[in-house]
Amino acid sequence: MENDWEQPTADPTPDEVEEIPLFPLNMVLFPGMMQPLHIFEDRYKEMVRFCLETTSPFGIVWDRPDVGDAVEGLAAVGTAAAIVHIEPLAEGRMNILAVGRSRFRLLAMYRDRPYLMARVRRFPLRVGHELRAMALSNRVRDYMGAYTALLEEVAGIELRMGDWPEQLAAAAVLAAIALQVPLSDKQRLLASPTVDQMLAAEVRLFRREKVLLSHMRDMLRTPERMERTTFGPFSLN
Repeated sequence: MENDWEQPTADPTPDEVEEIPLFPLNMVLFPGMMQPLHIFEDRYKEMVRFCLETTSPFGIVWDRPDVGDAVEGLAAVGTAAAIVHIEPLAEGRMNILAVGRSRFRLLAMYRDRPYLMARVRRFPLRVGHELRAMALSNRVRDYMGAYTALLEEVAGIELRMGDWPEQLAAAAVLAAIALQVPLSDKQRLLASPTVDQMLAAEVRLFRREKVLLSHMRDMLRTPERMERTTFGPFSLN
């Protein structure tokens, strides 16, 4: 985990409208989050070339699989990503490493290239109520310790967190990345208007996940109960 993100930097032009390529994916990217991608479709090979030639970021937006229409299924809030490493492969394929830079709201989409282009407005994560955000950040930090221990015990997922960020926005984003919850929950976190609202939502999610993971841990410790119990859908993915 500690190698999978970098602390987001302040957005110097929060209200800027720009045009960027879109890369719809079944994932939610946060600012500061590192994301490896394998590029094999011709349209996205061309998109990567465009980004490298123009130093343009590209936008990652969650493409909801439950919506039939490819455009209608795109989330309204996404994250602009920059390519920080590229590994060329045979037949023009490539592995790239991208890092989330800043959130945006989709304003309009059009297809005058093989890939989608979009007009987007930057959507910086403002602190909101600072004292509330500070108190919530401390609560989230405390929840994280218990959550990571439970997650490793129940699912074998190890999250190496490192030091808790002093910057409130960075703390909120780190917790959002760490939470192993459905993408619908991740998207709601990404779309949070302010830091204090994101942290408040994370407190609710940590409470929920703690109950679920504690129950799963108890069941794993008593295998005979597992045989008598039918599990419903858990949010652990």
